[in-house]
Amino acid sequence: MMAPIEGVLLVDARNGFNELSRKAMLWTVRHLWPAGARFAAVCYRHQATLVLRRPGGDAEYLHSREGVAQGDPFAMLLYGLALVPLSKRARVRVAQLLHLWYADDGALCGLLHDIAAAARIIAEEGPHRGYYMEVSKSLLLVPSDTTAEDLAALDGLAFKRVECARYLGGYLGTERQIRDWVRPQAEAWAWGVRRLAMVARRFPQAALHGLTRSLQQEWQYLQRVLPGVDDEYGPVETAIAEDFLPALFGMPKEKVAPFRRLLGLPTKFGGIGVPAPTLTGPARHETSVDVTTVLVDALRPGGDEFNVELYVAEGKEAKKLHRNLRDADCSAEMAAVSSGYTKFARRRLDRSTECGGWLTARPLLVHGSTLGAEEFRDNLRLRYGITPANLPPRCDGCGERLTWLTPCRARRGGKRSPDTTPSSSSGAPSAATPSAKRTSSTNRHLKHVRTFALPGREGVASRTQTYAGTWRHTTFGRRDAAPFLTSG
Repeated sequence: MMAPIEGVLLVDARNGFNELSRKAMLWTVRHLWPAGARFAAVCYRHQATLVLRRPGGDAEYLHSREGVAQGDPFAMLLYGLALVPLSKRARVRVAQLLHLWYADDGALCGLLHDIAAAARIIAEEGPHRGYYMEVSKSLLLVPSDTTAEDLAALDGLAFKRVECARYLGGYLGTERQIRDWVRPQAEAWAWGVRRLAMVARRFPQAALHGLTRSLQQEWQYLQRVLPGVDDEYGPVETAIAEDFLPALFGMPKEKVAPFRRLLGLPTKFGGIGVPAPTLTGPARHETSVDVTTVLVDALRPGGDEFNVELYVAEGKEAKKLHRNLRDADCSAEMAAVSSGYTKFARRRLDRSTECGGWLTARPLLVHGSTLGAEEFRDNLRLRYGITPANLPPRCDGCGERLTWLTPCRARRGGKRSPDTTPSSSSGAPSAATPSAKRTSSTNRHLKHVRTFALPGREGVASRTQTYAGTWRHTTFGRRDAAPFLTSG
């Protein structure tokens, strides 16, 4: 006797969001989510009017009476609630299956004859709620050695047979198939990192924010759901180390390479929050598994009823535990990196852990959180003990050799030139040193800037910073702020 064959059915519905029964949706929301029922009724109690415009002709009006509006932030929640009775009915009747639903994406995992029974229930009762399953487009994942006799358990349902498929941002298949799917994803992310490196040449702050808040989140999500493929992220790490970080610092990659381990740490541990994607996969997957333990147990056949309060509480505890473990690992990594540093360098690294908020701030001109390219790079280099670019060889205040470690020795007003003689008429010097000239032009610039203010943010522009002419453009310079400033 042949052993029963197991498989996974990815259910596909016809025009899901537009076909949903609006009356059934509002009725279900009223019983399952009374707190949001009134708002849902206000949004969907009237039919939406769609205007079809024709060039040179009369417009036609289409009245949308079914479904939920695509693009509505409320639509996903309402659609999911509308299908809860259908998924519950299929789960009760075929309890030995694993039923997974996210909006209109359903998955049935188990024996083929059980999958066929649950599919018939969905096909028969789904139209009452506006859910029309398309058998020919639904994907059935079975082993490659499955024969036609094994598929006879489907009782005539002609699903589309495949060996691997994408599901909810992840992938179902063998390890080789998963690697074949992840590899082009990693190449696409590496291309995106290189494009951000081009942006970082002129706008390093915006490029860093785009990497850490957007692009980096994509492969970190994949690391949470697909373990064991960390080596496939090698192209991404190469693009970060050889293209993005050198462009961010404005330095050759050979000079940035010694700081790679430190730069991968969070800002509160002296880094910039760009870890190597080839090293962070196991920890992220373990965190995801522990946070979703209650949810996974409730989804399994014969599991307990899902408890939202328990799920939230257990999730918070798991996140806190893994956050503490991650902080301990980062502290150990920072100690290992700084073990070969001098006493001064270690003190600078310890101080940088308390002043890294400017690296994570969202660059917005209205909030005054934007930094110019040279300004951002100077701060970034000083954070890691690197001499800022375009630093003058000598201080124009005291005349001594200028380094980022040496303060100006002139107590007030700069150093007067030996050939400067007071004027007989005004008492002012007849000649000025370069420091005085620059100070005078800077004051004139600041005086000009102070005559402008953003609407509702008076006095912001008066806080413009200069550093002896080292930064060419400040946060609210003439060119950057001109479109947004009004005469005050």
